Amino acid sequence: MGSIGPAPPARKKSGPIRAAVLGAGLALLFAVVVTHEWGSGPVPVLSIADPRNVELRRAAAAVLAGDPRNKGVDFRLLRNGDRLTFDLQGVSTDKAPLDVMRVLLQTARALKEKRYDVVELRFRNAPRFLLPGTAFAVMGAEYTTQNPVYTIRTFPEKLTNPDGSRAFPKWEGGLLGVTGKQMEEVMEVHKRWYLNELAGVR
Repeated sequence: MGSIGPAPPARKKSGPIRAAVLGAGLALLFAVVVTHEWGSGPVPVLSIADPRNVELRRAAAAVLAGDPRNKGVDFRLLRNGDRLTFDLQGVSTDKAPLDVMRVLLQTARALKEKRYDVVELRFRNAPRFLLPGTAFAVMGAEYTTQNPVYTIRTFPEKLTNPDGSRAFPKWEGGLLGVTGKQMEEVMEVHKRWYLNELAGVR
């Protein structure tokens, strides 16, 4: 870091010094650009060397490498304060919503010791839903013990829209009827999250 104080008298810089100054300026500009996520919603400002960011990249890579079924579900994780962003980047045509849910649940398991106020679900940096951090933590802690059908069918009722409004109702009544409605809404989650855009539906 340079010293703080009056600037020294202007003088012609030699070639190597000018190159070093230019290189430092370009490096700073690059760091500013790559550590900002452009688009709507909160802007994560994290150094590419930030330990939290490095840890999240490693966690995402481990989830994808740890289960061969996850190949073709491309996502990244970002942290902005106490908010975690699960940003889905792409889904190959041979993958189903169940594959995306498995990746999300395995991510929750990988981060089950971490605590977040909210987990934001995005598609290509566009906000889609918000999930309470407590619900995300429970999903991770119960990954190997809870019935996955129960976890998946009750997933929509935990979500809110980006503006904080409730995304789906909590159904009550007979198990068969409730389960049917819940599974319909699971598909609606995936449509709104990424399927509609991938299919070109507006």
